[in-house]
Amino acid sequence: MDILYFAPIRLFPKGHGNIATVHQYIKRLRSLGHRVHYVLLNEGCQSGKDLFFSQKFVDTLDIIQNKENIIRDNDGYYTFDTRYFEGLGEKIHDLCLRYKIDIVICTYIFHSKILEFVPDHVIKIIDTHDKMTDRHLFLRAHAIKDEFFSCTREDEARYLSRADIIWARRDEETRFFNEITGTSKAMTVSHFDNPCFFPEKRTRTRRVGFLASDNEVNHTMVKNVIDVFLRKMEKEPADIRLVISGGVRKMFEADGDYPFSRDLPVELVGLVPETEDFYRSLDIVIVPIMFGTGINVKMIEAMSFGMPVLSTRCGIKGVQSDSFWHTADSLEELIDRLWMLWKNDSALVSLAHLSRECFQSFFEKNVRAFDSC
Repeated sequence: MDILYFAPIRLFPKGHGNIATVHQYIKRLRSLGHRVHYVLLNEGCQSGKDLFFSQKFVDTLDIIQNKENIIRDNDGYYTFDTRYFEGLGEKIHDLCLRYKIDIVICTYIFHSKILEFVPDHVIKIIDTHDKMTDRHLFLRAHAIKDEFFSCTREDEARYLSRADIIWARRDEETRFFNEITGTSKAMTVSHFDNPCFFPEKRTRTRRVGFLASDNEVNHTMVKNVIDVFLRKMEKEPADIRLVISGGVRKMFEADGDYPFSRDLPVELVGLVPETEDFYRSLDIVIVPIMFGTGINVKMIEAMSFGMPVLSTRCGIKGVQSDSFWHTADSLEELIDRLWMLWKNDSALVSLAHLSRECFQSFFEKNVRAFDSC
């Protein structure tokens, strides 16, 4: 089949969770024999090199410059269809005819107006990525600058009503989307990486880390976990180094919180050329997420390599696990459990095996769901 994949998400360079998800979905579609026609709603200036790699990654690449004029109301909600601009739907319609499209995948609910321009015979899928109802209120309640998008429950239902199929990241969101639309259109299709488990290596708990891209939620989360980590280190010194990779470093540089003193066992390494190499450099991955919807792509990514993963209860959501090592209820509990592993390195072996088991089950479930569409 010919699939038009519309998204405001670049394909290269990689580094964000949503890019990783799009990569996996496109690779899966093409491996099943489908042709993927990627339509990029370009929100930034991409280099010729990145566009070259993007063209090689899909069957066709079309770029539409973003001309949206965003409006928010006095309560902080984005007005309905504010991210749509004149002429976008007509361009999508023309591309559907040019490529004889069978399916359109629309990324994010707030772009769903394009589906009104899609020919009737075409199957329409919305990939939600996240729940958007009252998102700004949720962020404000956690003292985080609200960004990206937020809408009312009623507007989220209106956006979703344009689709034949709705992809949610977690079962809780599937139930929510079906409830507000009064349908059974939603199904859980989470991010999945292909399993590529590292060979087992010598167990130790010395280099601990995680990846974080550059958004306000991650910025606050990294600040909080560093604070808890350093307080624990001061109280109970240990030979542990916390290494954080990803675009979040730029945010620390911008607000003057970096570089840290060289005497501190914390390092922000910024973007890395290959994610796999970063994980190879670690002994264990921690997931210090305390709130949020959607799925934690970086946690899935770490498990796909068979890395030992230490997580909060929120961070592991979407993956079936009630392990003691995956259910910390606070950052303090998470870091305390990290110290337990440092004192008992042998537990890392079983934790790595648990990652493989959890990931294999998660992978098989989500590939079945994805393929069933």
